[in-house]
Amino acid sequence: MKYSWLFIFVLAVSQLWGQGKGAGIQWMSWEEAQTRQQQEKRLIFLDVYTNWCSWCARMDETTFKEGAIAKYINEKFYPVRFNAEKKESLDFRNQAYGTVRIGKKEYHKLAAEWLGGRMSFPTLVFLDDESNLIQAIPGYRSAKELEVIATYFGSGEFRNTPWSVYEKNYQPTLVTD
Repeated sequence: MKYSWLFIFVLAVSQLWGQGKGAGIQWMSWEEAQTRQQQEKRLIFLDVYTNWCSWCARMDETTFKEGAIAKYINEKFYPVRFNAEKKESLDFRNQAYGTVRIGKKEYHKLAAEWLGGRMSFPTLVFLDDESNLIQAIPGYRSAKELEVIATYFGSGEFRNTPWSVYEKNYQPTLVTD
């Protein structure tokens, strides 16, 4: 009998953990985001990464698992992880995008378009509700840094307020430590 209570306790704690720091962003495919975009317009949050990128892996294990950040991104955006070395071809705006090889390196043409040819990883890309590029932001970001960036775009302030003004006046509300 005491083991069943222990099991229930462990299950309850794991459920609570899943709702907090461990939950993470609920990533979707590019195709799923495009389909959902037709049903309900939202901005798209892209994490452009590669499998070999250690800073990409670090963001996955830290920043993207911060509960408040993940919740905000899941609610405000269609979050998509996009491998910049993806092999599959994608159709976007009646154009096929596939992999390009230059020497020993390969990259996906759509990733290159979003990143303006600057293949730096990780890069966070924000697209508007018509999938037009708003901004590509290269480099690792902590949860505190991502909070300011995500709320700037998620709140729509990017349309009216210069980044320098928003960043200077921003008061954190999601990440408290």
